[in-house]
This record gives sequence, C-alpha cells and structure tokens, in this order.
Amino acid sequence: MTVRQVCGGTLFTPEAGTALEHVMGTSEFVVEDGQADLSAEGIAKVMEDNYRSGRDVADADAAQCRIKGAPKQSDGGKLRSSQAAVVFLGHKRSAAEASGPRLLREGRAHTVKFDCVSSRVGSTRQVPLRISADFSVVEGDVSGTATAAADGLVLVHSAAVSVAEELGCENKGGLPGRPGELEQFSAES
Repeated sequence: MTVRQVCGGTLFTPEAGTALEHVMGTSEFVVEDGQADLSAEGIAKVMEDNYRSGRDVADADAAQCRIKGAPKQSDGGKLRSSQAAVVFLGHKRSAAEASGPRLLREGRAHTVKFDCVSSRVGSTRQVPLRISADFSVVEGDVSGTATAAADGLVLVHSAAVSVAEELGCENKGGLPGRPGELEQFSAES
C-alpha cells in the first residue's frame, strides 16, 4: 500500500506522508494486523469510550496505528522492515494534571498532549478529555538527525490534529496550525 493508505488514510496530511516516507526509508507499506491499523475515526472512538467510562490514565485503553515498511534487503543481505507506531491515550483530565498543549521528545519519540472539549464526547472545560498522541520509530533507516526530528514533529502534529478534528474538539484542542509552532509548548522551554 502507499503512504496515503496508512492508518486508514486519515491521520496524515500529504506533508506528513512525505515525512513518514523519509523516516521509514520507503514509499511502500504493509498492514499485518488490522486491529492495530486504526484510522482517525477508530482512534477517536476509543478516546470517547475512555472518557465516558471515567477511566484514569492508568486504566485507559490505547488506540494505535502500527506502521510497517515493505521489507527490503539490508547491506548484509537480510530482509528488514522499518517500523513505527502512532499511539493515543485519552482520559478525564484530573485537577493535578497540567492543562493545554504540551510537546515532549525523547529519542525517536514525539508526544503531544492536549485537552479536548467536545460535545460528541461530553467533555467540558472543567473536565476535558486529556489526549496523548505519540509517534515513535521502532526501527528505521533515519535516526538522530535534524531531519528525523522535524519529520517526527510533522507526523505527531498531523495525527493529533486529525483526531482532534474527528472528535470535534473546540479550537482543535489548542493545537497550532503548523507543526513547527508546537515548539512553543515544548517541555524544555
């Protein structure tokens, strides 16, 4: 399948699709487990169910899309596949948790946390749905480069905005319009 079909074809913008091809080192992808290939709609449904059930972060169900590049031969002659994952967690935000968007980075993982006030979910400004979106490379051709870091930011931003739009979050959960604007919410700043 092509990058436009990854994750149900709904998590990644064309710009994010290009970033995914860079990070994965391929333009061909495979789906091995349909249960782990959720679209924005499927992820939003899990987030909504988590909120309505009242689960806290420790008990929340994860929603994910596992991404696997088509196998190709490595320098040693073995077949290898690059792998990445987009994982979402959602729960009722507690009073002790920080509010608003937050960007966290660790190695090849980029995480964006944001609050969703949505009539679809039933969440309110007082008790919003707190969503954590994580994009991480499990095994890939590119790591530790400035390009890989920028691509990871594009990917997590695209996925988070897609789910925020699917849920009907007010103001898209406070997420900025452009990936680079997430830097203002960095945990390091």
